[in-house]
Amino acid sequence: MNTARFARLLYLGCVVPALLPLHAQQTKPAFESYSVHASKKCEGDIGFQGNRFVAPDSALSFLMYSAYATELSQDVEGLPAWGESACFTIEARMSDDDYAALQKLPPQERKKQQQQTKQQLLVEVFKLRIHTETRIRPVYEIHQARGGIKIKPWPVGKPVEEGFWGFDSFAFHGTSLTMLATNLTQILSEHVIDQTGLTGLYDVVLTPSQEPAKDVEEVHARLLGTLEEQLGLKLTATKAPITVYVVDHAEKPEAN
Repeated sequence: MNTARFARLLYLGCVVPALLPLHAQQTKPAFESYSVHASKKCEGDIGFQGNRFVAPDSALSFLMYSAYATELSQDVEGLPAWGESACFTIEARMSDDDYAALQKLPPQERKKQQQQTKQQLLVEVFKLRIHTETRIRPVYEIHQARGGIKIKPWPVGKPVEEGFWGFDSFAFHGTSLTMLATNLTQILSEHVIDQTGLTGLYDVVLTPSQEPAKDVEEVHARLLGTLEEQLGLKLTATKAPITVYVVDHAEKPEAN
């Protein structure tokens, strides 16, 4: 991980009115400045807005989930106690040249570069040091059911449409089965791995059961059945190696 040192501007409990330049010896797009201040609540919605990265009211844990694209909270270990309760509003800015270069990249490469800039920002703001380890954990694998899939391919060239998902139903119009596995990970709170061998995009719609479930466990049990009945997709419980991010060191930002 690049450890080029940013000049910092940290004021806790008050909004920082200006951004200081950051010194970074990097050839890839990077933030040239940032500001941070403490928040009294943790209700942030992280995202890029043009050449700015904005993370309002965000805990270190949530910032790590965003920067490292972790699918489940248990994929991050070793956070200090304040890492989930102390929240900050952070705004970082990328130079116009770097932003223009980023927009020229293919979508997947652009996303990768954005992840790296967020990771570097956490190094500078929180003095974050991490390492990765492998854990053998329960997972689900998606396979084609014995009778074959029951979902329809999405027409080639047709724009992807906005969908929705809940705990017992969803609609994804123009999604890959790999992305479906990612969404099922969030629903089931267990990693779901696509093993169908199918590529391309599909129209995937799951309708809910008419009878209310007693608890979350029953919702999940029903979901496994309806996935096979309605979509022709079978989820099999097994175990697999999962990469986790272990925090070695993190510092709570202080006024300078």
